[in-house]
Amino acid sequence: MKVDIEALASELEMSFDELDRYLDMETGEVIMVSDVEKRLADQIVKAKEGPSNTSEKVKDLSSFSEYEREAIQFAINIVGNPVRYKLLPKMTSTEKYDMMETFCHQVKSGQAREALLSAIQGKGAFGRFRETLLRLEIEQEWFAYQSAETVKFAVQWCEKNKVPYE
Repeated sequence: MKVDIEALASELEMSFDELDRYLDMETGEVIMVSDVEKRLADQIVKAKEGPSNTSEKVKDLSSFSEYEREAIQFAINIVGNPVRYKLLPKMTSTEKYDMMETFCHQVKSGQAREALLSAIQGKGAFGRFRETLLRLEIEQEWFAYQSAETVKFAVQWCEKNKVPYE
């Protein structure tokens, strides 16, 4: 199984602090698991005494909706099989900032470059950066750059984790 690197990069671009994403090494599917689902799954897996107890514990979750029970079951599968499911990385705010700064330095227009570099100084840099991109009408250039850099980030992760990709 080879991972579609563009699809993986797209998943990495949409990361949220309260959600972890796991790559299923058998199917290539990316599965999102919330902190709550992961905590419940950890408790269930730790509490089980044998393989048959897991499904009994899931049945104890009858107060949850069908969707929630399914999500918790995915989380149980992930917790119980760390070889099959690899945790995908999240870009840190420092990595995102560095990406913005590098983009700023690559902007050809000196005036636009200076406006962007000024926008990313201090608290609120991310919001000012977006506003400046819109004002300068270069947001499409940023999105293309950001996507290309995220693909590089995904490739590095795949190579480090010995995950085949195409």
